[in-house]
Amino acid sequence: MIEFKTKTQRNYVLALTEGEALHASLVEFARKEEIVSASVTAMGVVRRAVLDLPSKHGGRSEPIHIEGPLELSSFFGVVASEEAELKLEARAQLTRTSDLGLDSVGGRLLYAECEYLELLVTAYTDLGLRRDVDEGLGLPRLRGRRSQTIAHEESRDAPKPRALKREALSRSAKTSAREESVSRWGEAVERAAAMAEERAAEPKKATIEAPKAAAPVSFRDVAEIAQERSETNPSSKAGALPKRGDYIEHRVFGVCRVDQMQGDGVMVIRLETGRRKQLKVDALEFLPPETRGRRTIYPVRLKPAR
Repeated sequence: MIEFKTKTQRNYVLALTEGEALHASLVEFARKEEIVSASVTAMGVVRRAVLDLPSKHGGRSEPIHIEGPLELSSFFGVVASEEAELKLEARAQLTRTSDLGLDSVGGRLLYAECEYLELLVTAYTDLGLRRDVDEGLGLPRLRGRRSQTIAHEESRDAPKPRALKREALSRSAKTSAREESVSRWGEAVERAAAMAEERAAEPKKATIEAPKAAAPVSFRDVAEIAQERSETNPSSKAGALPKRGDYIEHRVFGVCRVDQMQGDGVMVIRLETGRRKQLKVDALEFLPPETRGRRTIYPVRLKPAR
């Protein structure tokens, strides 16, 4: 089970009139109001609609075109981000009269041309819903790391067992990294001292030879050895930051493009709506990047309050 929790929301009541397309109108409204996640209910009449249904061979059926007028007797939809674009995923039950009486059909609503619809839109201001396409189902499915960030936010008010366990594991990982760094430094010092002793124990040769490179016994030599060993350690790249052109995945703003990394510790990002925002790098924890298509995406989350 994937759980999502929200604490704040905004409500809108909309009316769509003759000829307006339901999906396009709703997504355009969401971009204008900078909505990244919302649920939608509706009632009214549509002129025509396009549906699809699950196929017995897997995936979805071919689109089914239905001419109206059609009563929208049941409707529910969710606005979420899919491949960095806002999309409406909706289900509907449609009813019409025919020579045989009443016809009713339901399924995933792909398109609807309105006669008159009234919609209630509930926007979740602190929740960023994202979807990935499931090839087996032929549907976009919700995906989220929300459960990890909730624990951090709740720990600000009262410590939770799961949050405490996660914090303890994080401290343990940082301690291990420090101990490993100290161990590498100690190895470098021992190596330099051993090389110096070997040089001192060698008998001097009477023949004239080309001078050999001195053993790395200075502080700078020891530091260079330790630095070389630390650079070969993959864990040293764990805190890598995105560069311009990369993407971050924020729990509220969704997938955003990095436009600029300023020298004062501020990162400028471009939201899916086209608006730019500034984030403080020190307030964020950057997780290892993921490659999706041609994009390098860094999942980020807020650092827990101290």
